[in-house]
Amino acid sequence: MIGSSELLLTMGALIIFGLYAMQANRSMVTADTWSIENETQLEAAKIAEAVIHQAAALPFDRNVVNDPVQLNNGLPTNLTPADSMGIVFGQQNQRPNANFFDDFHDKEFTEEGIFGTYTVNTSVSYINALGEDVTSMQLRKRITVEVMNQNLNTPIRMRFIKSYH
Repeated sequence: MIGSSELLLTMGALIIFGLYAMQANRSMVTADTWSIENETQLEAAKIAEAVIHQAAALPFDRNVVNDPVQLNNGLPTNLTPADSMGIVFGQQNQRPNANFFDDFHDKEFTEEGIFGTYTVNTSVSYINALGEDVTSMQLRKRITVEVMNQNLNTPIRMRFIKSYH
């Protein structure tokens, strides 16, 4: 028969082994969580990059597709006003239907990926020579693309500047 000291030693060994097993399990879960978050970040970055590439390939502004920009004191006068950027009436609010760079202003759509559904928010603004957002017409526009997923703690945000020239 086992004495009380052997029983205590066996129970202590089982407790230590149990703690070790729980720590190993916690480490594996943490590593899996980090791995999934990193892979999700990469996929979100690819989605943001695809949106930027699509926007970059589009014409700068609907008002100057066939006519050149008219300048007054170095500032354009015939571009789309900042408060009129975005989807024009009749266009669906989906990424593939944009016709001009500023059609991406105030858009929200979803993209499916390996790690679930990604919510994409885009905005377009005029920027001055210092890179600051302005409401007046300029020869530069910036698109900001933000991609979020349930596996991400913070959204992935990318920006791109398009110049008329």
